[in-house]
Amino acid sequence: MSELNPAQEVQLELIRLTSFNELDGESVAAGLRAHPDLWKAAALHQPDVGVTLTYLDLGWSAADTIYVLPSGHDDEALKALAESWKPSRVTWEKGVAGPDEGRVLCVWWD
Repeated sequence: MSELNPAQEVQLELIRLTSFNELDGESVAAGLRAHPDLWKAAALHQPDVGVTLTYLDLGWSAADTIYVLPSGHDDEALKALAESWKPSRVTWEKGVAGPDEGRVLCVWWD
């Protein structure tokens, strides 16, 4: 990834503003920016819209999961990077990036 598109810039800014449980958004966003060759896209996930709206009203972002679409360049290095963010769990999930294809790295904080 050479340059981030505007939609991905918005996601990284939301990630940077995220503080929820042990998720340190500043560290995650910095890590992603420092290693653009390891990923294609990253997005926050918070299944409870009430939590999302409450935190947005306070000027923050809250989520407990970040999904990362790998570049395929070095998936083990991407997983190691995610583990450095001290999540509760890092797993590969299949079928998330489009129907019946690809896999994404799911990074979750308890």
